Amino acid sequence: MVEAQSWTTRRGSNPRLESPQDQVLDMPVTPTAEIRQQQYSNGSTAGRALKSVVQGLLLSSDAEKLHSMNLLLYMAPMAAMILLPFTLYIEGNVAAVTVEKAKGDGFMVFLLIGNATVAYLVNLTNFLVTKHTSALTLQVLGNAKAAVAAVVSVLIFRNPVNIMGITGFAVTVMGVVLYSEAKKRSKVTAH
Repeated sequence: MVEAQSWTTRRGSNPRLESPQDQVLDMPVTPTAEIRQQQYSNGSTAGRALKSVVQGLLLSSDAEKLHSMNLLLYMAPMAAMILLPFTLYIEGNVAAVTVEKAKGDGFMVFLLIGNATVAYLVNLTNFLVTKHTSALTLQVLGNAKAAVAAVVSVLIFRNPVNIMGITGFAVTVMGVVLYSEAKKRSKVTAH
């Protein structure tokens, strides 16, 4: 008679240790979403705001007017030069792994080209929105996009939401509505 075995015992993986003293794991604790948000939100928000203000000045100021395609041409290589070293440092051998995957799978090349194309179009759209509206409108749209993405994530992936998250969604949506109403009123009084 053959004895039934689970996958882990059959494969010899996940062996049971004899005592708790044998367990030596030196793994850093993964920070929670709240901690990551606290650590990175202030710098990220300030960076996004500064980028939007500079874009607004370069695309709409009479003294510094620049075409959106030229701005993208100047900003993309600078962003790549800044981000590439950090990416290689943080991600380790990501370049080698990507090249290996691309050699073995043509679809990977398609995904990389598609990703670059979408990133280009997102940047171009941001520049055009800033040029034709304002940096503030771009930030409001960014906040609305984040709220919609969070709601879609909850609906599709069933991510849990607490009262603080619901309050955040409500405040964001209310802010977007109030901003759009204020924008409509300012257009009516300007005419």
